[in-house]
Amino acid sequence: MYRQSIIKTSGSRLPRRASAGPARPCDAKVRAASRRGNVTIAMIVVLVVVLMFAAVAWNVAWLRHTHSELQTACESAALAGAAQLANPLGGSDRSQAILNARQAALSIATFHHGAGQRIALLDNPKNLPTGDVVAGLIAEPTQVGAPMQPWQGTGDVNTIRIVAHRNHGRGNPLGVRLGQMAGVMTADVSAHAQATIDRRVYGFRPKGVATCPVMPLVVDRSAWNMATSNQSVTDRFTVDVRHSQVLLGGDGVAEITVSAYLNAAAMSADPNATPATLCRLALSDDAQGNDTELSRQVSQGLTARDLRAWQGALLIPTGGCPAPVYNFVPAELTSLLLSVRGQPRAWPLAQLATSATGAVASQVTLVDFMAATVVDVELDTVSQPPRLLVTLQPTPLATSSALAAPGYPANPWLAKLMLSR
Repeated sequence: MYRQSIIKTSGSRLPRRASAGPARPCDAKVRAASRRGNVTIAMIVVLVVVLMFAAVAWNVAWLRHTHSELQTACESAALAGAAQLANPLGGSDRSQAILNARQAALSIATFHHGAGQRIALLDNPKNLPTGDVVAGLIAEPTQVGAPMQPWQGTGDVNTIRIVAHRNHGRGNPLGVRLGQMAGVMTADVSAHAQATIDRRVYGFRPKGVATCPVMPLVVDRSAWNMATSNQSVTDRFTVDVRHSQVLLGGDGVAEITVSAYLNAAAMSADPNATPATLCRLALSDDAQGNDTELSRQVSQGLTARDLRAWQGALLIPTGGCPAPVYNFVPAELTSLLLSVRGQPRAWPLAQLATSATGAVASQVTLVDFMAATVVDVELDTVSQPPRLLVTLQPTPLATSSALAAPGYPANPWLAKLMLSR
C-alpha cells in the first residue's frame, strides 16, 4: 500500500506517484565511467593533434637543415670550380679550364653530406643549361643578379653554376617523419649557387681576421714581363696547386729567377753588382727594417694591421702607387719561402732600379700585381755580394680578398672570387 498525494490542476484531482527515492550506486558508476570515456577520447584527439604539429615542426626543421647542407655544398663546389677558371693557359680555348672547373666542383661536393648521404653531382660534359655543373659568362660580374649565358664552345667563361638535388628524379628523396598521418612519405629538396671571377683586380683588402695572400716582397716588373712574354726558356718544375707540390720536370710554364741582397752591408761591396730584382715591402710594423712578423706574413698573408699605413688595403690605381721598400732581405727568408713552396701568392710589381750602391731604403712605384708560386730558393754565396735567388712560376690565383672594378685592365693571372648568386 502507498499513500496517494493529491494535486490540484484546473479543478480536478490527479494522483501523483511517490518519489523514487535516492539514486542507486550502479547509476553513479555508469555516469562516472561515461565521463572517463569522454576524457579519454578528448585526450587521444589532443595527443594526435599535438603529434601532427610536432611532426610538421620537425619536418620543417629537417627540410631546412638539409637545404642548408646542400647550399653549403653548392657554394663550396661553385667557388672551387670558378677558381679554376682563373688559369689563362690555353688562350681563347677555354675547354681545358672548364674541364678543370667541373672536376674541381665534383670533387669538392663529395666532401659534403645532405641528410646523411654524400652529395654526388652529375658531370655535365656537354654543358647543358639544366646540368648540375654549368659553365658560362656573366658580362658584368659586379652587377647583382646579372644573367649567366652558358658556354657554347667559344668565347670567354667566368662563372660556374652548381645545382644539388635530393628528389624522386634522382631516386634519393628526403624521408619525412610521421608522414603517414598526412599521406606524405618523402619530400624533394634542392639548392643552387653560382660563383664568378673578375680579372679586373686593382688591390687587396683583408676581411676581418682573415688575411690576403699577398707577399710582403716586390718583384721587378721587367723580370716578370720576360717570363710571361716567353722570353724566358727556363722550365724545370711542375706545380701541382691542388696538392701544393712542386715536382721536377717541365710543365710548359716558364719560370723566372729574381735576386735580392742579403744585407745592407753587402749592397756596398761591389759598385758594379747586378741590380736586385726582389726587395722587401716596408710595412707599418717594420719601420726599422726588423720585421719580427715576417714569418707570419710570408706563411699566412697580410692582415689589415700590416696594411694600416695604406688604410687597411693595398691598392694600385691606374697611375701606380708609391711605396717604401727595403733593398735587402734577411737570410731567414730562405726557409720562409721554402715553407710556402707550391702555394700561389700575389706579388706586387714595380720597376726596380736598385744597385749594390743603392740606399738601404728607397721609394718605388707599384704598378701592378702578379700571381706566382715559389718553386726553388737558394743562397748564392759564390757571387759577391751574396744574394738570395728565388725561382718563381706564374700560377693563377683567385681569392675573395681581391678588389676588382670596371675600368681596370684584366689581369691574366689574378682574379677576384665571389658568389654571384
